[in-house]
Amino acid sequence: MIRIAPHTILALSVLSAGALPTSLPAASQVAQLADARSPRPLVKGLAKDFQKAATALRSPSRRHEAMKTLDDARRLGRVMRDELGPAGEAAYKFVESARHAVQTGRPDEAARILETGAGRLTTLPFPNRFDSVDRTNVGTRVIDAEGRKLGRISAIDAAAGKATLKIGGVVDLFGFLDAGNRTVTVSNSDLAAGKMYAAYLGSESSLPR
Repeated sequence: MIRIAPHTILALSVLSAGALPTSLPAASQVAQLADARSPRPLVKGLAKDFQKAATALRSPSRRHEAMKTLDDARRLGRVMRDELGPAGEAAYKFVESARHAVQTGRPDEAARILETGAGRLTTLPFPNRFDSVDRTNVGTRVIDAEGRKLGRISAIDAAAGKATLKIGGVVDLFGFLDAGNRTVTVSNSDLAAGKMYAAYLGSESSLPR
């Protein structure tokens, strides 16, 4: 007789049908999304975070690195949850399930959840567009397409469709302040507007100079 630990049953239940969308987003929901770029860079970035964290979790000496990557994934997952309907919600649940497994002393199970999630991200029915930023997002913290902190939105020019970002000035995991504070301008449509963060569709190295 095979015995299954209660915590394993809990983790499997999180990944059951109830944790994933059972139908495509309604056409009206997709139609309401702003005319912006595809969220695929964010999906790809989250999958990369999942794979990176899963690999690190398999090695006890890299547990700190794994948690840092999971923090990145959580920030990015929040934007996707806010902007990408049921598929975004499902993606975010993989992050939270993995974090719970780590916090309860089950890193191998967390790695398995993340590996499963990385595969499922390619099949979830994400909408083709997302809401870009507007003037209400001035002051919002900005992350890149892998959830890493970039800075804040300092201004929005709605007429020109441009956002000014103040890059740097964020505190890293070790408490150090990045005092770079350079200013760049990007298209509003390059920023997905979540409730807590705005996600830039690229990396810091791809920002205008």
